[in-house]
Amino acid sequence: MNKRYLIAIFVFTTVLGLCACRKKQEPVSTVTETPTLAPTDAPTSVPTAAPTAEPTSVPTDEPTAAPTVIQADKDFYIVNGILAKYRGSSAEVVVPDGVTGIGENAFDWNDKITSVVLPDSVTHIDYDAFNLCTRLQSINIPSGVTHIGMFAFHGCWELKEIVIPDSVVYIGAGAFDSCEKLASVTISDELLNEYYNLFYSTPWYNTLADSNGLWIFNNVLVDGSRAKGSVTIPDGVTRIADSAFSNCSDLTSVAIPDSVTEIGDYAFYCCSDLTSVVIPDSVVSIGAWSFYSCPSLETVVMSDDLIGRYYESFKETPWLLSMKEDDDKEKEGLIIYGNTLVKAANVSGEVVIPDYITSISEGAFMDCTEVTSVVIPEGVTMISKNAFWGCTALASVSIPDSVTSIGPGAFYGCSSLVSVDIPDGVMNISGSMAMEDGCTGAFEYCSSLAEIKLPGSLKTIDNYVFWGCTTLKSV
Repeated sequence: MNKRYLIAIFVFTTVLGLCACRKKQEPVSTVTETPTLAPTDAPTSVPTAAPTAEPTSVPTDEPTAAPTVIQADKDFYIVNGILAKYRGSSAEVVVPDGVTGIGENAFDWNDKITSVVLPDSVTHIDYDAFNLCTRLQSINIPSGVTHIGMFAFHGCWELKEIVIPDSVVYIGAGAFDSCEKLASVTISDELLNEYYNLFYSTPWYNTLADSNGLWIFNNVLVDGSRAKGSVTIPDGVTRIADSAFSNCSDLTSVAIPDSVTEIGDYAFYCCSDLTSVVIPDSVVSIGAWSFYSCPSLETVVMSDDLIGRYYESFKETPWLLSMKEDDDKEKEGLIIYGNTLVKAANVSGEVVIPDYITSISEGAFMDCTEVTSVVIPEGVTMISKNAFWGCTALASVSIPDSVTSIGPGAFYGCSSLVSVDIPDGVMNISGSMAMEDGCTGAFEYCSSLAEIKLPGSLKTIDNYVFWGCTTLKSV
């Protein structure tokens, strides 16, 4: 062989060898891996799941927040349908259609506007919306409005009339305060009965008084502060509201009808010229300080029972001072007004109630734990509710023939009482119709009571009268 032939064979075999070596090498991956900080003892390969297509959206339980929609121009700044601020300078304003509410302070302190037209889409007028719009003379409230916020029209001095639709269910405090020229208000009786006091400072409110100067809503006399002379409250009134006649200096006398059941706190407080009042038996509650500081009140007509329960409501009146009897008895712990024993305090041992007493007030001896015996005089017709409640040392009581009724809880918890003689003439002994009604039996929990004599005159004995009388053997 010549030299050239040997060189050709050598080159050919070398190329074949190199090709064989390339075939034995691992294929190069086309995926570029991002290096990670793996622990040093991590395995050299980690099996992975087959790749899947990425979802187009990620499901979530969170509600998607509604986008805030703002509409703004040089006059109106509206956020999500609420007129947040009026920024214009016009005297006559027409709010755009689609606005659903007039926001807080939207027109606050605007002294230029004279009239406002609201679209039918408005459902609420918020706090201070038109506060101190001192030149506002007219505005409509659409029939879909349900809510008028606090001080919404406060200080609208020139506002002359307003129509409040039946759709309104709430009017906030002070909504029409200081509307000094508001002479016409159209409002349903239902709303007026609930919100009459919001119009107190308006001229229109004055037109609601009757001929006696009394404001009566829903059978409640709410305001008599402008009454003069002698006043007869109309039949049908069921309640005299708190402070109704308070500081009424021109009132001289008042007659209260049988329909009234409640006289509120401070009702006639400080009526300086009030000389007389007639309170019917229908009244079951007289509020605190209701006739306090009436320096001319010399005549009060009402039952002994009411005197006993509510005498403190007449403090600082000549009538109550004249009713006070027997200072010596008061020194003994008995507080007496007229013929009524209203309270026993710091009494002990044997108590003899004066002969002229005809009424013992509710709870008069309540919790007098050192009283051992009581003599009740002839003339007392009823032993009132809770009269001797909790007199744990009371061992004997003398009940006169004049008594016809023994009230609930009269001797409740008198654990030392051994025997009682109920005289002929007693027709009713009160207790409770059910354990949850708040009343207690006349002799309930008289745990030492072994014997009681009931008269033939007795007509009714309520439930639980002798409940807890564990030693009672003879009736």
